[in-house]
Amino acid sequence: MNRGPAKKNSKRKPKGSSAKISKLKVAKKTLRIIGTTLLSVLLVIIITGSILSTALTVYVLKFMDNSSLVTLDDINLSYATILYAKDKKGTDTPIYTLSGGNKCVWVDIEKVPQHVQDAFVFAEDARFYSHEGVDFKRTFAAFANYVFNFWGNAQGGSSITQQLVKNITHDDKQKADRKIREIFSALNMERNYTKTDILEAYMNITPFWYNMTGIQTAANFYFNKDVSQLTPAEAASIVAITKSPKYNNPIKHPDNNKKRQEYILSQMYKYGSISSEEYEAALKEKLNFVGNNKVETVDKPQINNVSSYFVDAALDQAQQIIKDKYGLKDKNEALTKLRTNGYRVYTTENIDFQSTLEAKFKEPKTFSYRTLKDPPQAATVMMDYKGNVMGIVGGIGEKTESLSFNRATDAERSPGSCIKPLASYGPAIEMNRLHWSSTMIDQPLQIFNPKTGKKEDYIWTNEKGEKKVWPQNYEKNYTKAQNFTYFYLQHSKNTAAAYLIEDIVTPKGAYDFLKNNFHLSSLIASDMDRAPMALGALGHGTKLIELVAAYQAFGNLGKYYSPTFITKITDAEGNIIYEHEYKQHKALSSDTAYVMNRLMKRVVDHGTAGGANSGFNKIELVGKTGTSMDNNDLLFVGCSPDYVAGVWYGYDKLKDTSNTYYTSSKVWNNVYRSIFNTGTKKSFTADPDVEAIKFCKKTGLRAGPNCTDVDIGYYKKSFEPAMCPGDH
Repeated sequence: MNRGPAKKNSKRKPKGSSAKISKLKVAKKTLRIIGTTLLSVLLVIIITGSILSTALTVYVLKFMDNSSLVTLDDINLSYATILYAKDKKGTDTPIYTLSGGNKCVWVDIEKVPQHVQDAFVFAEDARFYSHEGVDFKRTFAAFANYVFNFWGNAQGGSSITQQLVKNITHDDKQKADRKIREIFSALNMERNYTKTDILEAYMNITPFWYNMTGIQTAANFYFNKDVSQLTPAEAASIVAITKSPKYNNPIKHPDNNKKRQEYILSQMYKYGSISSEEYEAALKEKLNFVGNNKVETVDKPQINNVSSYFVDAALDQAQQIIKDKYGLKDKNEALTKLRTNGYRVYTTENIDFQSTLEAKFKEPKTFSYRTLKDPPQAATVMMDYKGNVMGIVGGIGEKTESLSFNRATDAERSPGSCIKPLASYGPAIEMNRLHWSSTMIDQPLQIFNPKTGKKEDYIWTNEKGEKKVWPQNYEKNYTKAQNFTYFYLQHSKNTAAAYLIEDIVTPKGAYDFLKNNFHLSSLIASDMDRAPMALGALGHGTKLIELVAAYQAFGNLGKYYSPTFITKITDAEGNIIYEHEYKQHKALSSDTAYVMNRLMKRVVDHGTAGGANSGFNKIELVGKTGTSMDNNDLLFVGCSPDYVAGVWYGYDKLKDTSNTYYTSSKVWNNVYRSIFNTGTKKSFTADPDVEAIKFCKKTGLRAGPNCTDVDIGYYKKSFEPAMCPGDH
């Protein structure tokens, strides 16, 4: 039997092994694909990263190039002008701030107390003095909180330097590129400026709401203080505003401000700026807002910072000074310069006196015991004997707008009989043609008539075409009797003034005297006549401030100083650009002035101004009343040994003021009694060339041994009366 070849003896593969081999091949292939893919992705990432890194480097370099442009020279502020007056302690205290928009008054850091500086630093950037422009720890913490919301609210990461950059550039967009730009700008700034420079700039350009920029301006506005006077509590309250000016200002949101203030005080205590006692005291300190400014309670906060009449007058003078200093076209240009260039104007205001005058002019009872449907207006001005205006009010009631019409400096009104000491009595005594007991007849003015060869009553045609003898006394009658100088001035008789102007001084002589000696600027050529010079019927009238300045001579032994509201002006850097020069002018000789002083004392003690010295038990007072034609203007100007002041009242449109207010002297007394009557005995300085002499009341001559009816008069030693023979 044939057998086939024998089969080889080999092992058989287990079932399923082929599938495993196949899977392995697939796995290897997959790994190769994944590896290739990952490598490709990695290469793409590396290449992309390189591209992005290059781009970012270029971008950063671009920021660094741009950041070099942000310097402190880029600060572009409109600096406010601030007006100062001295307080009771002699400290210059801000009374008004003038600006063209945002108010900024720059202050050097040397004038900022350390606790005020510390309030900024420990509230905003505790590591300010150790970092190089950016506090990266705070920056990363703020970023982490932004992403993960660790603390539940926004955390500020900007350093003081970064905030300064933002305030300079006004770039506050919430974008990453802005933040990067800000960081590099801050780093760059710290390489070029000291910490002191940066902090000074930051404090001066930080906004404090209500158009306030800078710590000095904020101190002025919120507390009516200079920054040097701020307490730690006040400083913390102001700095609290910076975190959110709209919602942290203490006027609209006192609770928010208080909460932030307390945090800042705790920071100041934590870092050793204030002691535990100071910290506790600051927490309890009651803060008094808002100085001399008022904020209207409206949806959109506004400043209702209405200037006083004094400030208006001071600004008007400042405009003229700036105009002349820089050769400007007009005063409007000067006002613009004042609004933007940060001048310091040091004024003559007495803060207490000005406050008293304003209060008196808001009280109806100052002027009348009854309420009037159509009351007159009024004005007053007060100065010392160097021409420094201490207080001024140009209208009755609440002042509602700045730089408004000021009746004390702008209105030209008839001075009435207040002109008599200036135009007739004073010049006649100066000429040694009149003394205390010179005799004159109370009758109409006598004019020589060439037709009859005699002196006759002067006939005057009034505005109605009526012919009347002139002048008429207030009482509308004449005694036709002789009387003495003191009597006529004491009772303000028009007849004596007319006689003096006609026969002694002359209208031209009086006109020149008023213009050259008493510096009345509103005189016009037509005033060189009888009625204007004798009775004050001036064509344009005169300004109250000039009338009061003229009366200085009667309390100052004849000396006159130009009135001023300003002692000096400095620029924003503190350089003096104007200083008032006190030039003394001789209005009257000292002996004439003192004789006039004694004559006007009788006006107050026994004459038309009897209401002026009520309550003046120890202070000597002299003065003169004035009433214009038809009672359109009523005035009184009074002098004490320290001050001279005048009051005017009347209607803005000419109208009879009869039976409206008290007499002008009583109104004056109501306004000035509390200011002038200090309770200390004080008299005017006598002139050695004036002698008190007994005179005969029958003849007006020096009393002789046979004269029994005598009185005391005051006479210049250069012009004394002869001895009465006693044959009367």
